[in-house]
Parts: sequence; C-alpha cells; structure tokens
Amino acid sequence: MKNILIVESANDKHFVEAFIRHLGIKNTEVAENFLIKIDGYEEMEGLNPEKLKEALRNIKSKSRKEAIEKVGIIIDRDNHTQENRLALLNDAIQTVFQTDGLLSDINRFITVQVDKYTDLQIACCFTHVGGEGELETVLKEIKSEKSQYADCLESWQKCLEDCKVSPLKKKDFDKFWVQIYIRYDTCSKNDTKQAGRKCNNEAAMSKPIWNFEHNCLSELKIFLNLFSTKF
Repeated sequence: MKNILIVESANDKHFVEAFIRHLGIKNTEVAENFLIKIDGYEEMEGLNPEKLKEALRNIKSKSRKEAIEKVGIIIDRDNHTQENRLALLNDAIQTVFQTDGLLSDINRFITVQVDKYTDLQIACCFTHVGGEGELETVLKEIKSEKSQYADCLESWQKCLEDCKVSPLKKKDFDKFWVQIYIRYDTCSKNDTKQAGRKCNNEAAMSKPIWNFEHNCLSELKIFLNLFSTKF
C-alpha cells in the first residue's frame, strides 16, 4: 500500500519532499500529476477548486488500479480561516466521492468510498505561520543561513513607499525574499555559474539552508508522520 500527497505547486512539492526526507518517511509520494495551482509568480488568484476536484478524481481512478491507502492534501492557509479552508476541501471531497463524511480538523482522517471494493483515507493540513500565509511565509521563517541580501529588500520596500510607489504585497514580497535568499545568500559562486539548475527552488531544498526542526512546522510534521512507515 502507498500514500499520495496533493500539493498546490511544484515549489510545494519540492519542499514537502525535502521535509519527508528529513523525517525519514519512505512510503509516501508527492504526486507530480496532482498539483492544483499554477507555479511561479503569475499564479491564479487563489486556489482553484476545479483543479482540486480534478486531482481527487485522478486519485479515485488511480486507486482502482493501484493499492492506495491514504491521501493527504496540503494547501496554503493564505488569509483564510481554517473553517473556510476545510469547507473548500469538503466541497471537493463530497463532489468527487458523493460522501457525507466531512473533514472536521487538520491531521484527522476520514474514510471515503471509491466503490464497493475500495475506500481511501483522506486528511489535510495547511501551510501557514501564525494562522496565515503560504509556503514562502514558512520558508522565510525557517531559513537557517544569513540573509543579508534578502533582508535588504525591506529597505527597498521602504524606498518604494518614500517614492509614493505601492510596495509589494506581503505575499509577493515573501516570494521575492525567498528567491533572493536562495540565489544570492546561499548559492555558492561556483553554483551561480549554473544558476538555472543549481540555484533554483528544487536545488535549494537539497541544501542545508532550512531549519526543518522549526516549531512553525509542528503541525505539518504531525500530519506527515500520519503517513509514515519508517525503515
């Protein structure tokens, strides 16, 4: 039996895979085909419910051919309440599985029926810091190296305000901060010669520049350990 995690973007996938490696979890995959949001700066305005339903339909179909036990959904909290996020997930689950079962909290499984021979366990968790934010908010919080280049962006934001230009929204600022941290604070001079391959988000998740023991990851750690079979 294997487990599958649904995440929003390729960057989320790389981060969760790195955290899974850190925790030593062996039987859980972050599925490439089940990303539910466009990656990069030009993202959709908010989470796309139809892509979430499509991902669940794909897993439903896949579970008839492969032995899948547990499905985890990890999405950004953004500026929504937990209740609002649970409602979004429950709508998708009820639509796809025609079930009365509802997710009532994070880190808690419900069982849904695929057919009379197959069922799945589904649970969820949200990416956030202090009740709001997204992946980049978390990455900014758990960085473990000096961030002199990235931190100077605060002065740039202030400069924009002084020039009567609208500063970046926090969401966009955090994305920019993480990119600068990866590219200029933590990428070696040798690696910058191949920056596209060695200084991107995927490569950064294999470098010791994040504190995976940070307490802001405690909920996600509990969640991922629900899927754990350690060897």
